Amino acid sequence: MLRQAPNNWNFDTTYDKGPISARLGLTHNDRSIFFYNFQDGADLGIKGPNGDVYYYPHTQVDAQGELTAFPMVMVFTSSSPC
Repeated sequence: MLRQAPNNWNFDTTYDKGPISARLGLTHNDRSIFFYNFQDGADLGIKGPNGDVYYYPHTQVDAQGELTAFPMVMVFTSSSPC
């Protein structure tokens, strides 16, 4: 459901120089509805609301880094919430 949360934003930055490559991302999403929940009235059709399901507002940080030590050796790490 697009455009129904009042505030959403992203901030991303990258660094690539020589053997080092790094990424950092910061994201915020306000409270938003996941889906509308209606009772099935069987013969009567849609009967009415049964409690909508919402996402809580949250801010998230994601990071990733990479170091190329030798032409055939690369060290990689990543962090992201589950």
